[in-house]
Amino acid sequence: MRMNTMAGLFLDFQKPHRRIGISGMVLLLIGLAVTTFLGAHLFSRMQTLNIQETRYAIATRHSGKSQHKVSYSAAELQKLRAEIKDANSVMLQLSLPWNGLFKSIAGSQQTQVALLSITPDVSRKSIKISGEAKNLDVLLEYLQKLQKADSLRSVYLEKHQIELRSAQRPVRFTIIANWDLAP
Repeated sequence: MRMNTMAGLFLDFQKPHRRIGISGMVLLLIGLAVTTFLGAHLFSRMQTLNIQETRYAIATRHSGKSQHKVSYSAAELQKLRAEIKDANSVMLQLSLPWNGLFKSIAGSQQTQVALLSITPDVSRKSIKISGEAKNLDVLLEYLQKLQKADSLRSVYLEKHQIELRSAQRPVRFTIIANWDLAP
């Protein structure tokens, strides 16, 4: 009788961070360029649609014959306004020059710093960068590099915390910066 044995499973959670190669960076830039192009195309189509809808409304008003009347309740109007506001916000985000912003952040990247999230606030032209550094010196060096980036202004460390539960004692941080990019 033959018995099946399972091989042991080895998970290495502390494997050193692999650097993004040239091909990865090129793919990222291509993706950002395509996203920017599609956002600009969407914005153009939405403007064309708005112009055509306005012309149609004027034409039907002048002809005195409306093909159909649409009436909305106050709640429906409020919901429609919120959807339009959200759509405009998405169009604004898509039309921003993300390539320059991400190049500034990527150019400051260090091997001993792991970025966990990048959260832009389009209305304030600010960005929140969260990550983890090997130690406080590495974090301060990374902060100085970001402060020297051409497209970033008012870069400061919002908060940091040394992870005492981990043997390596990494430093979790949040950095806030304003960007200086023309959309």
